[in-house]
Amino acid sequence: MLGQYLDKKLKEKGWSKNYFAQRCGIAVSSVSRIINGHQSNLTVKMKEKIATGLGMSLEEMERSSRETSLQSMIDEMERLSDNLSPVMTARERNQVLSILQRVRGRAQENQPPARPLKAKSPK
Repeated sequence: MLGQYLDKKLKEKGWSKNYFAQRCGIAVSSVSRIINGHQSNLTVKMKEKIATGLGMSLEEMERSSRETSLQSMIDEMERLSDNLSPVMTARERNQVLSILQRVRGRAQENQPPARPLKAKSPK
């Protein structure tokens, strides 16, 4: 879950694993294991370092990671449905699409409203 999100964010920002690891103060091997899904039981301290390295709060990173993961699962279900459509009846296909639509709707309902950014006070 976090690994997929981290991989996506690094690609969006154009950052290498090495650069990100240095930015966070963690080992490159840890970044690689997280992205590859081989290290998923992270301490709060490690998650905080990753969030800080991404320039966001821990809460924001965890919420965004969950949303990305859920969207990935929905997209994968849709791809599987498309691949299986030649062997499904029209009724089965419609049932699958109906389920996907309900899941998408529930996922959107469960998203918390975006929090306004707090203005930083001048020092």
